[in-house]
Amino acid sequence: MINPSQGSDPGGAAAGVVQGTWHQQPTLLGQKMAMALASPWRARILTELRSRPMSPSQFVKEIGGERSHIARCFRQLAEWGCIELMETRTGHRRRGGIEHVYRSVRSAFYSASLWRSFPDHLRRGISGTIVESFWNRVEEAVEQGTLDRDPERHISWEPLPLDARGWSELIDSLAETLQWFSSLEAQSAARLAAAGGAGSMPVTASLAAFVGPRPVERGAERIEDGSNDLKRGDGRQPFDGRLAKAFADPLRSRILTELRGRPMSPSQFCREIGGELSVVSRCFRQLADWGFIELVAEKTGGGRRGGIEHVYRSASRMVFGTDEWKEMPLMLREDISVHVLSSYWHAMTEAMESGTFDQRVDRLFSWQALTLDREAWIALTDRCDEILAWLPRLQAECADRIAASGEQPIPTIVGLVCFRSPPPSPSDD
Repeated sequence: MINPSQGSDPGGAAAGVVQGTWHQQPTLLGQKMAMALASPWRARILTELRSRPMSPSQFVKEIGGERSHIARCFRQLAEWGCIELMETRTGHRRRGGIEHVYRSVRSAFYSASLWRSFPDHLRRGISGTIVESFWNRVEEAVEQGTLDRDPERHISWEPLPLDARGWSELIDSLAETLQWFSSLEAQSAARLAAAGGAGSMPVTASLAAFVGPRPVERGAERIEDGSNDLKRGDGRQPFDGRLAKAFADPLRSRILTELRGRPMSPSQFCREIGGELSVVSRCFRQLADWGFIELVAEKTGGGRRGGIEHVYRSASRMVFGTDEWKEMPLMLREDISVHVLSSYWHAMTEAMESGTFDQRVDRLFSWQALTLDREAWIALTDRCDEILAWLPRLQAECADRIAASGEQPIPTIVGLVCFRSPPPSPSDD
């Protein structure tokens, strides 16, 4: 999990974190430990032990891996002080053997200065491990049906052109929210203890801000000019049947996703993304008829052989807050979730392959496994909605400053995800 440093090092939002239990003091990591955590298996072990005690054999049974290698990873993490032996078990199916059960004991993080000192390949390796572990958790939630179990769940991502000041404000806001997670979980733990554990919810929460692989060409004026009668004051579409149809179709959903960051024509979409031109063109026209995209240019000449190339751009923000989400039937929520997550994964993959994901050392990508009660869960989703509602104002302020200064915009991708995690599998005992 990538997270801000809790120290006083300037630029602390660049730090990388593997979270432990909320009540533990964090431990500053050295470069040797950082390199060890770039191992996907060690990162996954730390992730799983964040939410529950496990033994190496239990990990292999539920997650995978080669048993001797996983056991060695457990021992190494215990030697480094990130996990500790909680108990040993004998009997039952162990045939005279001993099962060692470990638990997470502390948070571990990189200072901002240490993160800056890492070579690019190490930062990319750590980032890849963390992103991979996050998507493992998403896939598990999809497979077990917990991703959309609660209508308050939040999944959104936005491409934004920001200036340097806006980028810093965004990172600071997300970093503050990440630090708030600890107090949120602590307050929730106190209430759960008083209630005897009743109402406990395993939750996954992720916040991200990184540089996208291409410029974001959508202007802030598209958010607040009021030209589309479907828009609300914040530029977001209200939920209705057209929006449901738009997102329920994979091709239309992908078109909406691509046009969030740049104008495109149907032929350009086919060249870069794929699809049959007549079908893609029809989807573009439908989305324009429904008011979700708009025609901005007609190009002729060149290699078009007398034809006209119609270029479209997004006409409003394709995002859902909690209120809209509650109005949708579960089946539609599940379809939309898959499309949105797929496009988010595509954006992250492109950024990592093009080298922009870790282009800025103060980029942020964090995901945490939390145990919350209902009150804390609602507070978490409300906070995500607040950030989502703030982004258009941040973008508009950046657009004004960029217009005045001529500063090159930072093509930023912001991700906000929280959902109910799959329940841990019961142990053999």
